[in-house]
Amino acid sequence: MDSIDRNVSVRPPQTGISYLGFVDMSGGSSDDSVLAIAHKDLDGKAVLDRVMNQGQRPPFDPATAVKRFVAVLREYRCTSVTGDAYAGETFISAFTTLGISYVVSPLSKSEIYESIEPHLNAGKITLLDLPELESQLLGLIWRANKIDHANGEHDDWANACAGAIHKVMAGAGLDLSLLYGGGRRVASMADWRDQGGSYVRSDREPAPGTVTVHVGGGRRFNW
Repeated sequence: MDSIDRNVSVRPPQTGISYLGFVDMSGGSSDDSVLAIAHKDLDGKAVLDRVMNQGQRPPFDPATAVKRFVAVLREYRCTSVTGDAYAGETFISAFTTLGISYVVSPLSKSEIYESIEPHLNAGKITLLDLPELESQLLGLIWRANKIDHANGEHDDWANACAGAIHKVMAGAGLDLSLLYGGGRRVASMADWRDQGGSYVRSDREPAPGTVTVHVGGGRRFNW
């Protein structure tokens, strides 16, 4: 709740800022397609600038959502966008045809949620004041050792937002104080293994003096 910048629902693009985008696409029948755009400020915080859906309630034409998102990505000078592998080559081709390269995220959405949790708890994230986003983030739970939405609910807004924040914060030091439950410690990049620009837990071959991070253990996911 403290991370939400109240009464701010959008931050227009500004010169001198590098923006990154993430999409959670859908087939148009029930879930929203959602684009999120974020940047890192001078204090090293991830700042959410724009979150938007396809512009109409489902059902909708996914191709229309792609065109809408491409126009906004161009406003923020983004030449690429990241998303999951949903629908195979469909959305990769759709974005590429319109001049925006589509990068498939190497992380699952659960891993993305885990990656931003320490930053959020450390006050390193500034969100927009969007009821749909707030509701979905607060509704995330642990299900079968993965972070997900509850049955009958959605997390498309939350997923796009988390993905954009993860892209912005990839490579930043992680504050693991909440995970340790004790003294504050900031993880360096020696604690994490680089895989194509994303950082994931290195559980198998920890180097001397590094940290192996275990998150979850069946608990409810509370930001």
